[in-house]
Amino acid sequence: MLILGLLSFSAEVFFAHGLQL
Repeated sequence: MLILGLLSFSAEVFFAHGLQL
């Protein structure tokens, strides 16, 4: 599913951003 993949990618980017902060 495209939406599922997009959500997973968004969550991964958000998590990485949180680690940077």
